[in-house]
Amino acid sequence: MTFNLRQTPSPEENFIEIDGYIDEHAKFPYIVTAPKIRISLNGVKGLNSSGTRTWINWLNQGLPQVPVTFENCPFIFVKTFSNVVGSIPDQAQVDSFFVPYVSEKTDENRNVLYVRDVHFNASGVITHPKINDSKGNEMQADVNSGYFKFLKQNKSA
Repeated sequence: MTFNLRQTPSPEENFIEIDGYIDEHAKFPYIVTAPKIRISLNGVKGLNSSGTRTWINWLNQGLPQVPVTFENCPFIFVKTFSNVVGSIPDQAQVDSFFVPYVSEKTDENRNVLYVRDVHFNASGVITHPKINDSKGNEMQADVNSGYFKFLKQNKSA
């Protein structure tokens, strides 16, 4: 899947949707300046080390210095946010991200969207929702505590 970035600027914000695979071939375009920027990462299917470097360069050089929110962040980005310094700019916050859940009884997997002020707060306190598989068995978050490390690191969290 190729990299794609779509911008929908308005007087209030520039909404950006990113799809595909972020690697050494991903080309981030000029970003239209607005009072704030909202970025959906829902369509990102992969991110390699070269893509991480490209992402951080774009954040440092191509992203305007206005408030930024990230939403619908997939697993691969959450891991990057928690493990790679500079992958979230100082003026940014994460508003929603996915947590993988698994059922030991049915082997079902599900990605659950965690939303700011519902499942986590600005202090990094997490409230895990109760998720059931198709048979009514309780599912467990399939991550370790380090997965959520970015919530405490992010100054704007």
